[in-house]
Amino acid sequence: MSPVPGKNGGIKMAVKTFYKVIVLRIDVFESEIVDERHFPDAAEAMKFCDNINNTTEYTTFAVKM
Repeated sequence: MSPVPGKNGGIKMAVKTFYKVIVLRIDVFESEIVDERHFPDAAEAMKFCDNINNTTEYTTFAVKM
């Protein structure tokens, strides 16, 4: 996204909200990030989380960015 002139001559950036899903393998001694993906809306992010949580031993977190 290109910057556009803002108030008082400053630069105003357009903001795009997205959702980041982080997939973790949690262990007693060490945890590991297995995957990290971006989604345009909460519904798609949660669908991905549900699929991972129901079919693997991994844990997922969805974060609004």
